[in-house]
Amino acid sequence: MSVKCSKCGADIPEGATFCPACGSPVSTMQQQQPFTQQKANSSSQDSLKGLADTVFSKFIIMLGVCIGVLIAWIGKILTTFYIGTAANAGNVLHSIGFAGVGLLLFGGGFLNKDIDKYVRMGMVIIGGFILVYSLTPLSFSFNIPTNLPYGY
Repeated sequence: MSVKCSKCGADIPEGATFCPACGSPVSTMQQQQPFTQQKANSSSQDSLKGLADTVFSKFIIMLGVCIGVLIAWIGKILTTFYIGTAANAGNVLHSIGFAGVGLLLFGGGFLNKDIDKYVRMGMVIIGGFILVYSLTPLSFSFNIPTNLPYGY
C-alpha cells in the first residue's frame, strides 16, 4: 500500500523515514492514516444513525402506533363478530397490529436519543411486553367453535 505525504502529497516508499520530496517525517503521516480510517468508520456510523433517527422519529413512532392499534382493533372486531376463517384472520391481524406497536416502541426506546431517558425506558419495557404478548401462542388461539349459529 502506497503512503502519501500529508504535506506535499508525494508517494513515499515503504520503509522510508522521511518524504523524499519535502523531507517531512513519515511517523506523523502514519499517525494521521488511522484518523482517516476512523473518519470513514464514523461517517458510516453517522449514516446508520441517520437511518435509525428517520425510522424511529417521534412522528413515525406515533403514526405507526396508531396504525398498529387500528389493525389490532379491526382484528378484534373480526374475532368477536365472525366465526371460522374470518375469526382466524382477525386473530392474525390482532397479533400483527400489536407486534408492530411493540416493535416501534421497543426500537424507538433504544434508538431515539431525542426522547427523555425515562420515557425511552418505559417505551422499551412496554414495547417488550407487547411484543411478547403478541407473539405468544395465546394470541393466536384458533380454537373457535364453528358449529354455532351465525351471530353468536
